[in-house]
Amino acid sequence: MGALPPLGEAYALGQFKPNPVYEQTFPRAIVKINGQAFILKSYRLSLNAHGDADSVSVVVPIATNPDWSQLFSAAALTANGQSSPIYAEIWAGFPPDGSTSNSTAQLFRRFYGIVDTGSFKHESDNTTFTCRSLAAPLITTKLTTPFTGQSATTTVAFIQQQASRFGLQTNIQLNAKTQPVTMQQVLGAEFVTGVRNWTIWQLMLQCAQMDDVDLWIDENSVLNYQSPALIKRTTYSYVWGKNLLELTPSHATQFSKNIRVEVRSWNKRTRVATVTRVSTSDNGSVATKRTYTRTVTSSPVFGSTEAITQSISSSGAVTTSVSTASGGPASSGFTTPGADSGLERYIFYVQNKTPQQCDDLAQKIWRQISQHEWTLNAKTVVTSADIGMGITALVAISGSPFAIANQKYWPRQISEVFDPVEGFTRDFIAVNHENPLGFDSV
Repeated sequence: MGALPPLGEAYALGQFKPNPVYEQTFPRAIVKINGQAFILKSYRLSLNAHGDADSVSVVVPIATNPDWSQLFSAAALTANGQSSPIYAEIWAGFPPDGSTSNSTAQLFRRFYGIVDTGSFKHESDNTTFTCRSLAAPLITTKLTTPFTGQSATTTVAFIQQQASRFGLQTNIQLNAKTQPVTMQQVLGAEFVTGVRNWTIWQLMLQCAQMDDVDLWIDENSVLNYQSPALIKRTTYSYVWGKNLLELTPSHATQFSKNIRVEVRSWNKRTRVATVTRVSTSDNGSVATKRTYTRTVTSSPVFGSTEAITQSISSSGAVTTSVSTASGGPASSGFTTPGADSGLERYIFYVQNKTPQQCDDLAQKIWRQISQHEWTLNAKTVVTSADIGMGITALVAISGSPFAIANQKYWPRQISEVFDPVEGFTRDFIAVNHENPLGFDSV
């Protein structure tokens, strides 16, 4: 790729926006392209909870750097003719010695993924790389394979299978007393033959709900599937009037447009039969009369059109067989989602409810969640104390004249900007409770 440009020539640290935080230490960031480090002009990073994968946009100079177009040429193809991924890393920090070297020592890795596109703006001497997480295919790839014959597959096995498919490492930790449920349990209420028009990520989110775990991709592109009690969270404290540039808490008194509640119900097909058997003696008179009841229940087998039928008689005899009964329809009541992105989605399963009952229950739950939730939008200057903040952090707010706003928040999205004009800042959207399992950004 050519020699590295003279450090400091491609990006002048002295141009950085003046801020008291930088009086003693200056921020520095580098980008690694296929393992080789370059001084960058700016980056814009988006860290997400389980609503999406992370992404970043990086600007580097054209001058004094290699011919970036070579990365996208035929020379970048592998021996089998397939396109070779271009790997990108973002490192940032506050070297105490003011070093401008291209070493990652004293820096924190903020992103690891692959380059999606490169654009070369000659008049401004800028090359812009748009990058996505290694886990991005999980968000966009739809499932096409039914689970027929695999009803015993567990959620953990499914998560590991899909992660391995895209070369991702996993960190799976369930509570010691918790056993992962099966995929048939996850999707049994859907009453569908196979999975259609679902992305892998959507199904993973539903698995997380059933296992009571959180699901997210960290800055190293590791797929995490952990019980909330086992997640290691670091608390960062911010005080209005001291280290917050912007602070906007908000609350919906009735219904929040960013909250979606779904109540799903299903009905097993059950019937009770009374059977009377009469036999006669040789002379034609009634000799024996026997009466018993039999309860027959049919429930669906996910991934097929079959159902398991179980018959229990009053004598205690149990007979199990396979039938073609569908098991009855599934009904779902849900609130109308807002047009905003970043919706919070809650799913509840209850048996034997009509569509109207589902809708009524969804409305009540929606109101209850809305009345207890506070949403926080805030902006801070990134410092050496919080440079390593990840999406699993806790944000403690104080100093607000609104007492109820002074509490802990769980980030849903963190946007980080490193720019000589805008400075080194961080915006985050957070809520005052753990992110809902099953939160969906679309």
